[in-house]
Amino acid sequence: RRLEWPDPELPRLQDRRLNAGGVASPCINICRLDPTGRLCEGCLRTIDEIGMWSTASDAERRAILKAVAERRALLTPQANLRR
Repeated sequence: RRLEWPDPELPRLQDRRLNAGGVASPCINICRLDPTGRLCEGCLRTIDEIGMWSTASDAERRAILKAVAERRALLTPQANLRR
């Protein structure tokens, strides 16, 4: 199934993604790389962002989430209609 953003399952997953730092991981347990090998198709993070998540500060995590939101906006047709 192809996910649309926002995916209706995300609120259910939110509780499981919170960590001690309070910044929720964008992981939605669809962990596979896009054909270019640069982005996770589930959470839209790069390999580097995924790798650093567990040791990232809250500020770094928020920066990653901002980058993910920007990528999602570029990839979501509805977002492009609003521009």
